Amino acid sequence: MKEFIFSLLNRLYYAAYPLYKPLYFWYKKISDKDKIQLLQNHLKPSMKVLDIGANIGFYTQVLAECVGENGEVWAFEPDETNFRHLQENTQQFPQVSAVQKAVGEKNKLLKLYFSDKLNVDHQTFDSGEGRNFKEIDCVSLDAYLPEDVCVDVIKMDIQGYEYFALQGMQQLIERSSPLLLIGEFWPYALHKAGIDAASYLQLLKSLGFEVTVEGFPHYTEVDFSAYKHQKSFYTDIIARK
Repeated sequence: MKEFIFSLLNRLYYAAYPLYKPLYFWYKKISDKDKIQLLQNHLKPSMKVLDIGANIGFYTQVLAECVGENGEVWAFEPDETNFRHLQENTQQFPQVSAVQKAVGEKNKLLKLYFSDKLNVDHQTFDSGEGRNFKEIDCVSLDAYLPEDVCVDVIKMDIQGYEYFALQGMQQLIERSSPLLLIGEFWPYALHKAGIDAASYLQLLKSLGFEVTVEGFPHYTEVDFSAYKHQKSFYTDIIARK
């Protein structure tokens, strides 16, 4: 059922975006209601937030509404079409800075591999599916953000490149406390990007986070390498520092 919904939405995205947008936002409000509630309960006016993998700005809007005009939201989205919609969908929020760049371990050029099935599944690594690609700018957040900036929340959904993004923001994380990180956990994509799930979880812990894996209350006893070939399996991580 979920695959059918995604397929339908993707066709609408390119053929009838004015219809796609309200349907997509409606779907996200229902499917992600617990995550949205967590963010709304945690965020306060004037807080600073990162939206890494902002897509067309659904979560960027949620975050911007929570932190208000005195807060700050940096929204990173490398895909040109998604980024254009992100700008359109956040233009009423002066607290949002939209950045057309990927986030990784260092400043560099990176290849963005395009999905022809889902506009939310472009990837910054070669998954071996024969995707078309183009070179894009990638930044380390430690290099991109001013050295005196601390953040309160990081929302991250970058299709398996999260490990490398964390490597490039270690100084930011060290000086930001308390800090809430919410992100997708997809062992298949991590594996395709060249990282095993255990290494990603260990990196989070080494950066001072207490980690919760949704659906796995005793995740430390789980061998997530068993999921590295299961493309359909993914969940969320909630990490607190």
